[in-house]
Amino acid sequence: KDDIDRLLDTVEGFIYGVDSKVLELNDDTFKTEMVNHDTAFVEFVAPWCPHCKRLTPDFERAAKVVDQNNIPIKFVKVNCDGPGYHTCHDAKADIYPTLKLLQEGR
Repeated sequence: KDDIDRLLDTVEGFIYGVDSKVLELNDDTFKTEMVNHDTAFVEFVAPWCPHCKRLTPDFERAAKVVDQNNIPIKFVKVNCDGPGYHTCHDAKADIYPTLKLLQEGR
């Protein structure tokens, strides 16, 4: 990872917290990880997007509430501005943020 990626990871760690219930996926991990979840609520974001930045804390809070109540929905985040570009393109997530409820990866 380069310095910018490490900085973004640090900032996201601060925003989401160490005990985040939001799973961060990218082009390399999305398809293989999604088969492990029957239902996923996916947040497709770009780090420069002000609407995405405002949504982040609420998305995290919702993920924690769902987890605490044992509701079988995984909350997932994909960074469309780099490591998740192709995943976002395949999901037709071209406006940020885009939220999609996926069942069985679709």
